[in-house]
Amino acid sequence: MSITVDIKGQPVKLLDTQELAIFHNKTTKVSTWILDTFFPNRRVFNGQEVSMGDLETNTPIAPLVAPSVQGRVIVDQAKYNVKYVQPAYLKPSGYVTPQNVNDLALLGQMQSAGVVANTVNMSGAEKLRVAQIARFQRNRESITNFNVFMAIQVLLTGKVTFASKDFPEVTVDYGRHADMTFTPTTKWGAAGAKPVSDIRTMNARLAEHGGTDGTVILTTSKVFGAMVNSDEYKDEIVKAQGANAANPLNTASVGGMQEAKYRGELDGMAVYTLDATYRDENGAVQRYIGDKAFYIISDLGGFLCHCGLQNLDAMDQPLDVYDYIVQEKDPSGIKLISESSPLAVPSIVNGVVGGEAFLA
Repeated sequence: MSITVDIKGQPVKLLDTQELAIFHNKTTKVSTWILDTFFPNRRVFNGQEVSMGDLETNTPIAPLVAPSVQGRVIVDQAKYNVKYVQPAYLKPSGYVTPQNVNDLALLGQMQSAGVVANTVNMSGAEKLRVAQIARFQRNRESITNFNVFMAIQVLLTGKVTFASKDFPEVTVDYGRHADMTFTPTTKWGAAGAKPVSDIRTMNARLAEHGGTDGTVILTTSKVFGAMVNSDEYKDEIVKAQGANAANPLNTASVGGMQEAKYRGELDGMAVYTLDATYRDENGAVQRYIGDKAFYIISDLGGFLCHCGLQNLDAMDQPLDVYDYIVQEKDPSGIKLISESSPLAVPSIVNGVVGGEAFLA
């Protein structure tokens, strides 16, 4: 049900957090393909730590946990073989301020849902409700973005560094073997490159250190193009199927897509290219994975864990996210806050091999 706040002595009805969540679920959100594909398992823990021993992983996981500065571990303060890990604590928040909204599609959805009567001459209360939805979306997307970036770090490097406003920077290193970082002797795209041989070498390392062959290849359109255009790929993969055989992979140009693109199968592994971008806090466009990256992945069973929230109303419940509204007097304003305590954990520490330097 809606909530009522007092503004200049007049009661104004605003949306409650349940109504905001329902509306948010109907809007276009940040892609969670990385989380859904490689970290499909969800576990919750009461209290403020994730118990590594309670996760059904390929091998026991006991990471190194240490304070760090810009990702550099402070070795003499590191704790080794840690069985309980405190996750990040996220608390994005912001004031609800009447504002102009330029997203016509969003305004149309609000009008259809009855949030605003029209999109031209909105009342003060309607402008506040529009601002509520905009702030709620920013809070939720901030948490989702953090989870995606954390998952990418864990997936591709075997470790993650995080910090928050009241939380010092910490690195959680799950202990991936150094052999799982691979750089081809001859860069793909150069004369004499051996991408097929390199892939077989990487798969052998997965089997040796992770106990299983690769299931998914994750790369970019740029690296994918260099691979399928190499002489070795054409000779060993395409021509080997016969004179009139089609290329087993989809080589059509699909760069720039915000979702992962399935390209087909290579040696029993599903091949995906990911060229998605986002804007960082400075407004600069960044890629989720480097444009020269190539990885073979066998770990499709990672965990996204959540711990109890340090909020009296949430009562230490391990919720994915807890949203609430506070009307403050000093400074005066309506504040929308979201809290979450997530940690991404691999199920196979050595379940990924590859690197960021496959092209010159």
